[in-house]
Amino acid sequence: MSRTTLYPITLIHGQDPDADPASANPAKVNSSGEIAVSNAYDNILNQYRITDLDTSGVPMYFGYVDQSGNWYIMQLNTTNGTARYCKGSTPYATAWTARASQTYDYYSNVW
Repeated sequence: MSRTTLYPITLIHGQDPDADPASANPAKVNSSGEIAVSNAYDNILNQYRITDLDTSGVPMYFGYVDQSGNWYIMQLNTTNGTARYCKGSTPYATAWTARASQTYDYYSNVW
């Protein structure tokens, strides 16, 4: 599996795309021959589900919410190739409406 193949997976899950993919995404082949990728970020982010998308411009925004109402928004800038995050537990709808004015930071600083 090439790094190019892993990049969208790691970017959406918030991993630093410059990290060594061999150590950050250990791949295992199951008995069916399918490749299963797992990493430490899965435990944090698996509880969230995509709720809203705003892909109308740059940056793009992706909103995620868990069952308890905690949320995070990923800001993806395709012009400069960056992903930044904000998170909270206040009403998600309010945060999503104000997504352009939220304070975004590196994944490691937000989580």
